Amino acid sequence: MSLITQYKEAELADGMADERRSGAWTALVDVHKQFAKDENFIEALKVEEDKYMEDMYGDIPEAKKSGGEWKYRKFKFVADGEEQTGGLPMAYLSAKSTIKQAREHSVKIIEKGEPLPKDRLTKALAKAKDVTTPYQKALNHLARLEGLWLNLTADEQADLRKLMSAI
Repeated sequence: MSLITQYKEAELADGMADERRSGAWTALVDVHKQFAKDENFIEALKVEEDKYMEDMYGDIPEAKKSGGEWKYRKFKFVADGEEQTGGLPMAYLSAKSTIKQAREHSVKIIEKGEPLPKDRLTKALAKAKDVTTPYQKALNHLARLEGLWLNLTADEQADLRKLMSAI
C-alpha cells in the first residue's frame, strides 16, 4: 500500500484513523531518513504523488492545470452527476509540509531512533522558527546532523569529522 493511500484510508476510517495516521506518519518519516538532501526527499515523494494522482484522477480533466501539471491540492469535478473533490489527502500534505519545514530549519525529526509524533515536531518547529542567535541555529543544525548520521557511509562520516575539526 502506498504512503499516500495510507493517509487516504486514515481519512476514511472510523475509529482507527489515529492509528492509521500514525502508521502513515512513520512511513513518511522513513522516506525522510533515506535522503540527506531536501530536494531528493521532495522528488521521491513527487514520484509517488504523480502515481497516486494518475491512478485516482487520470481520466478527470479537472485534475490537471492548463500546463498539464497535477492539481495536488483540492479540486472539484463532477462524476456520476455529483460534484466531488479530489487531490492528495490533506493530512498527507500537512505531514509532508511539516517534515519539509523541519528539514529546512534543522529540527530533529527522529529522537532515540523513533520519529517524533507530528504534534511534538510541530511544536519544536515553532520554537526553531523563533531562533535568532547564531548559537541556537548551530545547535539546530547539529541536531539535524545527528539524525542523518546513521544514514551516512563510513567515508562520509570521516569527511564530516575532518570538516568539523577544521572549524
